[in-house]
Amino acid sequence: MHKIDGPGHVDNNFVAEDVPTNRPPTEFTPDWFNAVQGELVNFIQSRGIALNKADNTQLTQAILDAIKAKGDKIVRVASTAAINLAAPGANIDGTVMVAGDTFLEKDNATLANRGIYVWNGAAVPATRDPSADNGTELFGGMIIRVKEGTVNADTNWQVTNDGAVTIGVTGLTFKQVGASKAISAIQSAFRNLKGSATGTNAVVTYTIDEIITGDGAGEYLTTRNWNSTITMTSAGDGGLDTGAVAANTWYYPYAITKDDGTKALIASLNSTAPALPIGYTKWARIGAFRTDGTANKYPLKFNQYGRQVRYAPAAGANVTTLPSMASGALGDVSIPTSVAISVSAFVPPTASKIDVVMRIGNASAALVAPNTSYSGVNTPTNPAPLSVNVSATTWGGAFSASLLLESTNIYYASNASNVLNCYGWEDNF
Repeated sequence: MHKIDGPGHVDNNFVAEDVPTNRPPTEFTPDWFNAVQGELVNFIQSRGIALNKADNTQLTQAILDAIKAKGDKIVRVASTAAINLAAPGANIDGTVMVAGDTFLEKDNATLANRGIYVWNGAAVPATRDPSADNGTELFGGMIIRVKEGTVNADTNWQVTNDGAVTIGVTGLTFKQVGASKAISAIQSAFRNLKGSATGTNAVVTYTIDEIITGDGAGEYLTTRNWNSTITMTSAGDGGLDTGAVAANTWYYPYAITKDDGTKALIASLNSTAPALPIGYTKWARIGAFRTDGTANKYPLKFNQYGRQVRYAPAAGANVTTLPSMASGALGDVSIPTSVAISVSAFVPPTASKIDVVMRIGNASAALVAPNTSYSGVNTPTNPAPLSVNVSATTWGGAFSASLLLESTNIYYASNASNVLNCYGWEDNF
């Protein structure tokens, strides 16, 4: 910058005329005027603005453009799924759009089409926001703040690209960060989780209103509105994490997410962490299910609500009756002498409870307990959690109980042709 140095300056500063001391005013020199003009012209042109002597707002335009270019961006809404940029529709993320509104497209399958756009109409192509249409205005590390939306209101999205960005060429990726992201949370915490398998195909379906996924290192992401499937004959997201499906095997379904909010389901043999497909960084286990012993290896028919899972018998499915754990006379119901019944084929290793039902005939007795410390059916003190003694003149029936699992066995005794079935479990995730 050129400081004034013409006749009459004082320490390169302008001074006014002082008649009493006979001091002349500082003279304005052509080189100083040219230097000032050059600085202003260079700045205006550096913002891509062509000089126009009839427009006295160009310096203001350049300053505002520079502020917008290097700072965080603010948009009205952000995508929740890929937007048809040729005809974006009247609403984005539940928000009625108005011409001139800006939005973040972060979900387009063609990564180079992602970025900040201006909404011009429901059936009119969206255009790139002029303040974010080159690599000096939209670059790795910058933050895009979202003001409104059903899902993305008050969220922040960081551009995660490294190196130079060429808008329309470079595939852009975004990561949810900042105050909109849970700093501490409970991985696998959920709201309204439901799951099911029909027992007639390889597909398992889950719906979740909201779930928190995590990376095991203290970073979490909340995602909403899941309606997804796992196909056990597929690989990667929407299928198995590794290998091929096996018969009579417990599998663990996971909700998995990318940092840009992309979400999918996957099944794994690992009950604590799946092998994540490329790009996915966070996970949350949402249950467990078992495949059948046929060549199909279909998931056994079940219904799940939250952590509660129930076998769902149906004609034509691979579960037509509740799985039988034991039947007939076993042990001694009076002493008692109980027989250990393994739960491994009936509930997953992650289960905290097993739900059982006993079918008792008349003139018979049976009991079931989580350990062998309980008394017999005829002892009034310390009875087993499920202990039934039916007289010869009384009709039998079905009796159920939920047992907290203390080991991989439960303990059963029966003095007649009674039956012990499993009808489900409560998972611990």
